[in-house]
Amino acid sequence: MSLEWATNFKTYHKNNPHIYDTFESITLELIGLGRTQFAVRNILGKMRWDMAISGNDEYKINENYSAYYGRLFEEKHPSYEGFFRKKSILPDDFSLLDYVNSDIYFEIEMT
Repeated sequence: MSLEWATNFKTYHKNNPHIYDTFESITLELIGLGRTQFAVRNILGKMRWDMAISGNDEYKINENYSAYYGRLFEEKHPSYEGFFRKKSILPDDFSLLDYVNSDIYFEIEMT
């Protein structure tokens, strides 16, 4: 995971904001039920299930974006920092929230 994936996520997120909205809603529901930790991948799995049984599975959620959804949630809701377990994939001083809300895109070198 890297800034390249963060850039890919940013593009995907801007084109599919409803996915984060659903992710956030499910996460807040879990917190309201008393959960103190949960796995991002389980939330995305529930979202995929819900889409499949409703017949609305026209868009796909890339599994590689799971880490970014968790980070974005925790930056938007700092009181729930630590709700998701995370590995170090971005620089310590990198704000995913600021990045996805900016007009800046990193230049990605293709080799």
